[in-house]
Amino acid sequence: MSKVFLYGDIGYWPLTADNVVPQIMAGDDALDIHISSGGGYVIDGLAIASAIQSQVASGRTVRCYIDSIAASMASLIAIAAPDVMMAANGLFMIHSPHDGAYGTPEQMRQKADMLDKLRDQAFGTYAARAGITVNELKAQIDAAGGELWLTADEALAAGYVTGVLEPMAAAASVDLSKFGYRKVPDHPLVMMAGATPPATAGKPQENGNMTTPNPAAAAQPPAGAIAPVDATMAASAAVTAERTRVTGIEDLCRKHGIEAELRAQMIADGTTLEQARAKVLDKLAMASDATASSHSPAVVTADARDKWLQGASNAILMRAGVADIVMKAAQARGETIDLNPGEFRGATMAALASEALQRAGETARSRDPMMVVGQAFTAKSSVPGLNNAGDFAILLENTLNKTLLASYALAPRTWNRWCRTGSVTDFRPHPRYRAGSFGALDLLNANGEIRQRSISDGRKETITAATRANIIGLTRQAIANDDLSVFSSLAVDLGRSAGLSVELDAYALLASNPTMSDGNALFSTQHNNIITTGGGAPSIAQIDAMRVLMKNQRDVSGNEVLDLNPVIWLGPTALGSAARVVNTSQFNPDSGGTRGQQSANPLLGMLQAIIDTARITGTGHYLFADPAIAPVIEVAFLNGVQEPFIDMQDGWRFDGTEWKVQLDYAVGAIGWEGAVFNDGD
Repeated sequence: MSKVFLYGDIGYWPLTADNVVPQIMAGDDALDIHISSGGGYVIDGLAIASAIQSQVASGRTVRCYIDSIAASMASLIAIAAPDVMMAANGLFMIHSPHDGAYGTPEQMRQKADMLDKLRDQAFGTYAARAGITVNELKAQIDAAGGELWLTADEALAAGYVTGVLEPMAAAASVDLSKFGYRKVPDHPLVMMAGATPPATAGKPQENGNMTTPNPAAAAQPPAGAIAPVDATMAASAAVTAERTRVTGIEDLCRKHGIEAELRAQMIADGTTLEQARAKVLDKLAMASDATASSHSPAVVTADARDKWLQGASNAILMRAGVADIVMKAAQARGETIDLNPGEFRGATMAALASEALQRAGETARSRDPMMVVGQAFTAKSSVPGLNNAGDFAILLENTLNKTLLASYALAPRTWNRWCRTGSVTDFRPHPRYRAGSFGALDLLNANGEIRQRSISDGRKETITAATRANIIGLTRQAIANDDLSVFSSLAVDLGRSAGLSVELDAYALLASNPTMSDGNALFSTQHNNIITTGGGAPSIAQIDAMRVLMKNQRDVSGNEVLDLNPVIWLGPTALGSAARVVNTSQFNPDSGGTRGQQSANPLLGMLQAIIDTARITGTGHYLFADPAIAPVIEVAFLNGVQEPFIDMQDGWRFDGTEWKVQLDYAVGAIGWEGAVFNDGD
């Protein structure tokens, strides 16, 4: 039996979709999923729920256990399984999804429309489970003040769970303070801001003459959990993958004139971009079959043409030695792909060019590989809508694209763990606004007068996209000589370079300490987010001093304390171990005395991520709040497309074909409240 433990916030490491989904999809034995979560990101949660549903549909036995709390997105994940068991003292919560947004009024409306769609999708799932209508569910949530909190017995009666188990110990409490829930019941399994964590139920650890409970025990999944997959080399987060999938399908359909009905169906059905390409080719090839002229020696069916493109592409990938990275990139996305070349195993490039000619109904006019390749390049496709590019040219483009995107996806990156990912629609400066606030209400004076107030001016930063691009070429001579270096070396290096470009730009901006709209540096005494004296390597005292600075940050108007919590440490490799010690030490070595006499570490487990990298030099280090809550650096991609794309043209500059590889993005500083810098001096 396999076990997966969703203990924590959905969408945060290690509960990201690209980490959890492969665990769920692995194996065919019975699967138990244990949940103790206050919720999290919708897109990650939907991906995890879909993976559970796919395993159920395949006939696999899947059961969910709500070990303490399943709130918001976690409750939707729970009911993806047919059998849901809940601790007798557990909690189950349903509400509408919520999010924050920056941008123009149009962008705000788009965000609201998206939330409506997500809400309707989630509510439909809950209502179907409970056997009620969506309107009835909405009425229940409205009557509960926007958050429907259910006990185990109430969840059982409503049909959301199928059984109730023994109560969970109070050590399994969940911290809900970060979610902003307004109707949280007073409950022993709930921790809110300022609450004292309950004693753990685990065995105490002996330390000299003092017996101290182990506070980390309750946070660890029980024995038998599947070990998390290392996601630092994985593809982009599920949000990125979904945006790229939808944008890719829309662009593909517009390019080839595919009707809106099929486009909408593929987006709604969760069709992958690779599957969408195959369906579009089927559609175009069927149109070709209907219009094929009588003098054509052969007509290639959609299925045969698609199989040829896939098999021939796989043959090139295998012979170029890059099939492994394409497979790893697919696995990181939670996809299963077929890289079997079939009958084309071992075929040379010239042989594939000759095969393409035969399938297009042409006969090779020469046995000279150079002539065959040249003829294959100039042959035009009989399939309408492919810009008259022949099948051989399309084969090369598809193969290059797979290689490029796989190497890009597997390029080492850390920027996406401490930067916010955004989107821009063009190459003009795009504003990022922070609004002011009222502060507290005024006291009514003796005359009963109510003073009129206005929101103070906000703050505007800007971010501007630019294009990074290169051209790589493949000559007829290289193909005739069966030179696969363009796939095995150039495309791999270029894909890695595209990923490296974003990484380097993010760290370069951070190191430059850019000037913000108020005329002060990002990290400055004016922004109250820098420690320049008494610094040094990470210690409990140093990290706590940085934490206090962040907690005291105020909003744009200066009216409200933001009360932000640091969750990420970022610094040079040489200091990473010291930061981990601070985050995991049970005792505070700064308190003096022997180990058994030292006081408890007040920062134990505060940080969710320790990122040490050689891209930061010296002794300076940073603390960041959650970039989704208080973003400091944003990486914004043009139209949300986070992967490089290619354009092909024959003979732009020489005898062969060339591909322009392009990535459009921006890196900009958009706020300072969510980070603190210690210069280490």
